[in-house]
Amino acid sequence: MKPNKEANKPRITYRYYELPEGELMQAITGEDWVCTYGTYAEDVHFHNVMEIGICRWGQGLMVLEDRRIDYTDGAVTVVPANCLHTTLSRDKSLNSWEYLFFDPAGILNSAFPNDPLFVESVLHRLSSEALCLPQEDAVELERLITMVLNECQTKHEYHKAVEQNLMTSAAPDHPQLYGEENPYPPHDRWTAADHTRY
Repeated sequence: MKPNKEANKPRITYRYYELPEGELMQAITGEDWVCTYGTYAEDVHFHNVMEIGICRWGQGLMVLEDRRIDYTDGAVTVVPANCLHTTLSRDKSLNSWEYLFFDPAGILNSAFPNDPLFVESVLHRLSSEALCLPQEDAVELERLITMVLNECQTKHEYHKAVEQNLMTSAAPDHPQLYGEENPYPPHDRWTAADHTRY
């Protein structure tokens, strides 16, 4: 009897994330995300929005398209929409991850309505490659995304403005996201320090 080659192929699923009405992004946190990752065939997936993940603790292997990258505590992943990926816990151990899902085009177009070339350049860079950054290479990015995650859960009066300005600070100016040489000067916008006043 010949082996069923189709049965051995990984299943790929499309996950559609609908952002909450009136919100710019969605935080995925909590006890449900403390688990063993990569236990099901359909864990290989892609989705309609951009994802930034933070490994709070744990170890494993991140699969980004055809690349496999080891990760450990403090790693940060940046996964564009429509990028095949999955997370595999090492030795079926528990891992703790937190995620931020968002539409970068919506955020950037809202922040910079009069600068389409700048927006296009940032979106091109963001969508060009998925990243898995070790903790030492993602200290500032992890700090910014943690602030955004906290804002998403706090929901104070100005949380949308703070979230948008944090994300517009992260996308164009962070070297891992945009590249070491930014051909555009920084825009006049709040810095991350300004958000701590709220």
